[in-house]
Amino acid sequence: MASSLSEYTKQRDELIKVDQAQRADRKRGPLSPAEALADKVIRDLRAVEATTLWSAEHPSIPHPFPGMEFLTGRNIIMQSKLFEILSKMPKGSLLHAHLDATVNVPFLLDLALKQPAIHVRTSTALNASNLRSVLPEFQAHPQDAYTMAQDVTSLTDVNYTLNIGSQ
Repeated sequence: MASSLSEYTKQRDELIKVDQAQRADRKRGPLSPAEALADKVIRDLRAVEATTLWSAEHPSIPHPFPGMEFLTGRNIIMQSKLFEILSKMPKGSLLHAHLDATVNVPFLLDLALKQPAIHVRTSTALNASNLRSVLPEFQAHPQDAYTMAQDVTSLTDVNYTLNIGSQ
């Protein structure tokens, strides 16, 4: 068993080296002293927040973790020192983003409801228990695609009603 574990560890270490050699951030050479200090500060801060902020009890989130969906962890993220630092950087240090992390959802929903070409859908029917947790999806359609079928009531139709009492 020991030899298979040591062989596994050796192969894993080699795979990590190959992966790191292909990363864009590894091709530019060693870090300057200022970059090395900034890297250390951020790594140390992440380690502290992992054992404090992300390990704390949060009543609305049963098992928080740093990589969780932005809107779910938003309140925790915004309390972090790391978020404070990144917010001061150009572009807020944003290198990759999903729509739900780049726009205020209520604002987008309000805007979409005013535009007939914007299709708004949810993954499940809305009711009182899921109204705040089910996120809408938005998609623009050409005019000939957004004519509503007769048996479907649009969210923007004056006859649309949300059955708040149902579960």
